[in-house]
Amino acid sequence: MHTTVKSVVGAKDIRGLVEQLFLKHKDIDCVFGLSDLDLLEQNFPEYQFSSANVSRMAADIRSCLVYTASNGPILKASDDRNHRESRFLPSDQRPFPGDFTIFGDTVLILFFDKNTQPTAVSIQSIQLAQQFKTLFDFCWELAK
Repeated sequence: MHTTVKSVVGAKDIRGLVEQLFLKHKDIDCVFGLSDLDLLEQNFPEYQFSSANVSRMAADIRSCLVYTASNGPILKASDDRNHRESRFLPSDQRPFPGDFTIFGDTVLILFFDKNTQPTAVSIQSIQLAQQFKTLFDFCWELAK
């Protein structure tokens, strides 16, 4: 199996990479992610929790999201307008410190540090995507 790895640094390049991944994977029905909304908001101030990712909506891809947030559950569990299912997981139950999204056979991992710009690594590997999907499923059930 062929594995492709790409890394980018900085919010602008991460936005571009995410857009590329949605364009490349427009045949998938859903992306699966684990996110810390506080860190996303700090690093991507334009991110609006009440709305959906524009690239994802343009590709007509649903989202299943397990998230943490310092002010508790802030997203609707089921949001038809934004094609999103969400579950809140308290940060003390979160088994993974970073942020990831599964785009079919590709995993996008985001790293946040107070002293550096955000970094993203995308890894195209069906085996890795399956392993992260297992982690996502565990978190999804934990967040029930």
